[in-house]
Amino acid sequence: MSVQGLGGTRTDSVRGGVLKISAVIPAHSEMGSVGDVVRCCKRYCDEVIVIDDGSTDETFLISRNAGAIVIRNEVNKGIVESTNIGLRLASGDIIVTLDADAQHDPSEIPSIVRPIAQDLADLVLGRRNNGRPVSERIISEIVSLRVKCDDAGTGFRAFRRELAHRLRLWGYCLCGSLVLEAQRQGARIVEVPIRIRPRRLGKSHWASPLSRGTIHCKQAFLLLCQLLRRTHSTNVCNKEKTLPKES
Repeated sequence: MSVQGLGGTRTDSVRGGVLKISAVIPAHSEMGSVGDVVRCCKRYCDEVIVIDDGSTDETFLISRNAGAIVIRNEVNKGIVESTNIGLRLASGDIIVTLDADAQHDPSEIPSIVRPIAQDLADLVLGRRNNGRPVSERIISEIVSLRVKCDDAGTGFRAFRRELAHRLRLWGYCLCGSLVLEAQRQGARIVEVPIRIRPRRLGKSHWASPLSRGTIHCKQAFLLLCQLLRRTHSTNVCNKEKTLPKES
């Protein structure tokens, strides 16, 4: 299988081989859109994995019938654990994550994976120009204290497999924490612009703007604590290096 837009075929500029691309799609009760998302992803990916996160509808069957490998969580474990499961199971050289609600356009996968295929990045973030709530913008500002990044909350991403398999995902959501963890692992991080399509079917997993804001406030507090902890650790190490040796 080849993908146009990567200079012809999916070729790794380092090894000269053909790259395998996996898509990981966390889904919670998205039967109205997940089938189309899977079918579109299969045009650009060798492997499509749906993590059915305790859905109460036909998400599992529709995903499987569309051609995805489907892993079902018997209970809702949330986006952090579902993404972690998918990243660990994916076998591609490049692993793409995107949402099941069809707001991410799978036809942009070639653009998302291109910097990794050209050995310019280890993590690529799809930067949204619209549709970001204020709480996510605040999180991106916090992350920018450590990593130059405009959209630290995007769910449309591409990972080099080696990075994806060693990431330690944490937080109330993945906004900001995934980027900081990738930076801690020494990843090269770049952003590419993406479009966000309006949701046509189903409903948001956020119960209300208030619930989203509450989670993001908790996440922002965790991010600040993490940044302060790392700054303190760095200062301690630097202080130890400058202490005079005992004669």
